[in-house]
Amino acid sequence: MIQQLVDRGGCEQATVLIVGAGSGVDLPLLRRLGPRRLVLAEAHPEQAEALSGRVDPARGEEVWPLAISAEPLEQASLHVVNNLAFSSLKAPTGLLEYFPNLREVRQDAVPTRSLAAAIETLALDAGAEHLLVLDAPGQAFELLGATPPQALRAFATVIVRCSLEPLYEGDEAVEEVLATLRKIGFDPGNRDSEAIYPQTAIVFARSESHAEKLQLEALLAQVKADCDAQMQLASRHTKEIEHLIVDRDRAAALAQEHKADLDQASRLAAERGAELEKATQLAAERQKLVASRDEQVQKLVEERDAQAKLAAERGAELEKATQLAAERQKLVASRDEQVQKLVEERDAQAKLAAERGAEVEKAAQLAAERQKLVASRDEQVQKLVEERDAQAKLAAERGAELEKATQLAAERQKLVASRDEQVQKLVEERDAQAKLAAEQVQKLMQERDGQAKLVAERQVLLDKASSQNQERGARIIELEREQARLDRHQAWLDQEVIKAEAQVELIKDILLRDKAT
Repeated sequence: MIQQLVDRGGCEQATVLIVGAGSGVDLPLLRRLGPRRLVLAEAHPEQAEALSGRVDPARGEEVWPLAISAEPLEQASLHVVNNLAFSSLKAPTGLLEYFPNLREVRQDAVPTRSLAAAIETLALDAGAEHLLVLDAPGQAFELLGATPPQALRAFATVIVRCSLEPLYEGDEAVEEVLATLRKIGFDPGNRDSEAIYPQTAIVFARSESHAEKLQLEALLAQVKADCDAQMQLASRHTKEIEHLIVDRDRAAALAQEHKADLDQASRLAAERGAELEKATQLAAERQKLVASRDEQVQKLVEERDAQAKLAAERGAELEKATQLAAERQKLVASRDEQVQKLVEERDAQAKLAAERGAEVEKAAQLAAERQKLVASRDEQVQKLVEERDAQAKLAAERGAELEKATQLAAERQKLVASRDEQVQKLVEERDAQAKLAAEQVQKLMQERDGQAKLVAERQVLLDKASSQNQERGARIIELEREQARLDRHQAWLDQEVIKAEAQVELIKDILLRDKAT
């Protein structure tokens, strides 16, 4: 997968983050990417130490001897497997079913850092073609789900090594990983054809159109939230204005009441003034009367003084009421100014809400255009589905050919078995004839001295037997040649079967890729 990126142009002036770098076997290939900064995170202490001895800080290479986790933790338990490439922060479950030779040997406490914190530490430059490689067995889905989408979208390319089926505790199938990255704006690309089932590796490229769509949706949601907030604020201001208007009306009614009291006090003071003047006139007249009326005059004077005192008190009350009316008038004027300000604020908020409404309509139009783009992508997906069906049909035809080849191989095997039986019988017959000839030769040698004539006759029989043995030997050689030819043909059939099985595996891989995409 890294080689494809090298062929495409590398990651010059970019940052490459490798989660699960191992002992640095891929380091020479990673250097060919030409990154400005290469960060290698490895949880296993021994591998991290070996990796530290291979990096070159002058090239911007550095090692993080820690595990990358989904949540911020200081330490976590690393489940160490006898093959370190399969070690993980998650306990292996289904892994041991697929690979019986693997086993967990121990658990080590290792320092950890969340993926979100790691990306924040890198301080990635906007616009550079940054690369993220997740080679953390059993953690891909959890890492991607717990990291903020805007942090992941800082990378132009993401390579995820995961499994087609859950192999670790809490792990998810590759379909969930695909859905998570698609949701945040990444399109899946090529898969690693050399990965061992059920493992796989997929390259994801950041989709600018999808990212823009997500940004527009977020902006639209923000605009709607702002509009709702502005409407709530306007409603709250309207209620406050209504309350102030009610307070103003109450203050005006109170001022009217005080004004009525002031008018009544003025009328009473006028009446009392008229009475005082009348009493004064009466007192003057009474002064001219006889001394016998002095007591009445004295009473009238006292009564006049009381009336004067009452008039002074009413005058003070009148002045106080006048001041209170002036204060009430000022309060009414202040409330009117506040009401005017709130009305102006409400008008400004209404104008802002109208502008936000126009922005919402514009964002909706952009969303419609993005929807058309999604429809175009759906048509492309339909074409890919049709191509996948054609590949499935081809796989079925290849399967029929494989079955036919298998039957032919079985028939050839039966023929070879039959020829083996024939050869075995001929060998047994040859051995029997050889044994019989040996016995006859021995017997002829014993009787040679006394039976010369019989020896001659036996010699003829011996020659005949030898001739038969030669014929049987030639027949055996011919059968052995036929056996060699059958063996060569069987080897050819085995090669054809292996090729057919390889084609079937290739077709299965293609179908699995189409199903995953």
